Amino acid sequence: MTLKFPRMKTLSLLLLGLLPFVALRAELPTDITVTVPTQLEVMRGERVSGTISLEPGTRLELIDITDDYLLVHYRNTNGRVRAAHTDLPPKVLKEAAAQPIDRTKPVRKPRAALPPVPVPPLRTFPPVSPMERAFYGKLVHLEDGVLRPFDCTGLPVVKFYAIYFSANWCEPCRAVTPGLVEVYGRLRELYPEFELILVNRDLSAQEMEAYMKDAGIQFPALNWDATKLAADINGYAGPGIPCLVLVDEAGKVMSDTYRKGVYVGPTVVLEETWQILRDYRRRNPRRQD
Repeated sequence: MTLKFPRMKTLSLLLLGLLPFVALRAELPTDITVTVPTQLEVMRGERVSGTISLEPGTRLELIDITDDYLLVHYRNTNGRVRAAHTDLPPKVLKEAAAQPIDRTKPVRKPRAALPPVPVPPLRTFPPVSPMERAFYGKLVHLEDGVLRPFDCTGLPVVKFYAIYFSANWCEPCRAVTPGLVEVYGRLRELYPEFELILVNRDLSAQEMEAYMKDAGIQFPALNWDATKLAADINGYAGPGIPCLVLVDEAGKVMSDTYRKGVYVGPTVVLEETWQILRDYRRRNPRRQD
């Protein structure tokens, strides 16, 4: 049986060991479109390690067909989706199923030097509030000195989000960040309904990771790759950084670094955050275990 490799990108993925071996078929469509809400199952070998929600209209790069699933590439992630949830013509699926797949070739393991692609944790519930939906599955944090996916299962408890726009190249940011790092633990201990999230303005994911390490940032950050597409989150940013904005779970601005074009600074927002959280606690006393 002669195997054809219609796309060099797919070949590279196989050589790197990021996908299990499958027989690639020529004349497959290059791209497909999701037609109904579905889940992209992120694969590690033959095991599903996580899922990503996809909306109708999402474009995917088609790699190959296996049984009722399509192997696809989405952004920086490889996985599979059900063929029935895409616009792949049934005729193509039927013809592909009729071709035998040679699985005798051993699976090549990933190189040890290649870091795993971060994936969101398995979803155990649908996000409810607008801010929860905006951040769910897109957050990372430092764990043992490495950026890893942040466990978003606690977000339903969060009622207030402080969004911190900052970067390592910004000297005023480097002056403000240590204070936020110091106060974060106390805020979270007293008010689990609060979360602080970094939205980084550095030029690469590597620079963001270095910034978080150097500053000792333990609060979660929006994944650098997701920042450009996060129009809803970027809409809170002012014309400059450092910028700190406090919003409630519905996305309503409670306190902002910019007041009618006037820059008041993150310290003012932090002070108002303390007061807002204290008022919230008086109205909603914590239940004693």
